[in-house]
Amino acid sequence: MKKLIYSIFLAILFSISFQPAVRQAKAESEEPGGTENHDSDFVINAKGILTGYRGKDKTVIVPEGVVRIGARAFIGNQTIERIVLPDTVTSIGKEAFYNCSNLKVVEAGSLELLNEEAFYRCGVEEIDLSRVKKIEKSAFTGCNFARIDLSLVEEIGDDAFEKCDNLTEVIGLQNLKILGRAPFFRTPFAENYGKKNGEEPMLIINGILILAKNSKGTVVIPDTVTEIGGGAFAGNSLKKVIIPDSVVKIGDGAFMCSGLTSAVLPNSVKEIGNYAFAFTEALEYVSMKDSVTELGAGAFSSSSISDIRLSQQISELKEYTFERCYGLQNLTLPAALKKVDNSAMYSTLKLKTLTAPQEIAEQVQELIHIRWRRRIVYTTELNGETALEKAAKEAEATLAYWTVAELKLTTDRVFMGIGKRFSLRFNSGAKADKWRSDNKKVVEVDSVGNLYAMGTGTATITATIYGKDYFCEVIVK
Repeated sequence: MKKLIYSIFLAILFSISFQPAVRQAKAESEEPGGTENHDSDFVINAKGILTGYRGKDKTVIVPEGVVRIGARAFIGNQTIERIVLPDTVTSIGKEAFYNCSNLKVVEAGSLELLNEEAFYRCGVEEIDLSRVKKIEKSAFTGCNFARIDLSLVEEIGDDAFEKCDNLTEVIGLQNLKILGRAPFFRTPFAENYGKKNGEEPMLIINGILILAKNSKGTVVIPDTVTEIGGGAFAGNSLKKVIIPDSVVKIGDGAFMCSGLTSAVLPNSVKEIGNYAFAFTEALEYVSMKDSVTELGAGAFSSSSISDIRLSQQISELKEYTFERCYGLQNLTLPAALKKVDNSAMYSTLKLKTLTAPQEIAEQVQELIHIRWRRRIVYTTELNGETALEKAAKEAEATLAYWTVAELKLTTDRVFMGIGKRFSLRFNSGAKADKWRSDNKKVVEVDSVGNLYAMGTGTATITATIYGKDYFCEVIVK
């Protein structure tokens, strides 16, 4: 079943990436207008940018002095098979050779920048990238070269070499600083990397974990890694990952469609990318520390997550954050939440409770909207006049019926015997910011509220959430 879902997802992703090849060549090009010269096939502006080509040659030799191939300059040209660029050309504009499907050879030794979709769905088999420093999103999607030299590359964008069916060898990368989502997705280089390099291989360059193919079971990420790159574990059958304190970023789609069952993120992680844990059919538990300040769009979309502890520093729930998380039944919203996309909780059909501070009443109302029916919003200090209470009363006569209840611990007094355990929880299932015991010789408490009776006596357990303390007296006999 998992393989079927993964295959369907890949098909969707593939179809999106390979969007219709026919695009209208816009007259209002992104480059400054060119100077018309009816004696030449080239349109070149005063800045040396080639903005258009009207010839029909199979081999095109670009004039000396041109410094850039402008956006869409050759878009959709089905005649050109070989292009020769002078050393003065250092950059290729957006969609410059988009869908030039017969273009096989690019002779260029001075290229430094390739903009978005520059050679998208071209037939390029030969090109010199040894001086290139930046390659933007989908620049070479669908090309046919077998080997590339990326010795000077510092930045590679999303899906840059996606579906390059002949790409088996990538050399260089020693200068890499920024990596987009799955730049080598569906290439022989990515698919066969693990087979050539032993068990649980990882390609790590400058602290970026680029590939981790064929990872299984429990995977320990080395403490030399500072970023888990986009799509690094996508589609792998790993069950558990141990992330070191050195990691500060988890890239787009890093664990997408993997077999991951749980994830505990260290204090060092600050950013979780778009769809980082999406389509993880076995993922049930995630705990993140308050160091995380950014959560990407669709981060947990279509996952099986049922229990999550969000960072209290997250200020925005972006589009599709928890879309189709059918196992999610309760959620504690961050105190710092300022903005919510109305699709963030789309089709979370089993969600029963939402816990939130009064200060984010507006964001709560955005989340519950019409899709919420017979749900309970738990919050602090009700008095009959709070914004949430007023909104709930207004909703009583609508299909968006929901109620407000006061957040409390399930009990304020517990009797225990030595050696026994008791699970102390909030009535909403909320995740406290902190649990503590004033007498650990009597009772110890862990990070989720489990009590452990250590010796006879009395102790007070304090649970803190949204800056408010809740108390429970524990008596051990």
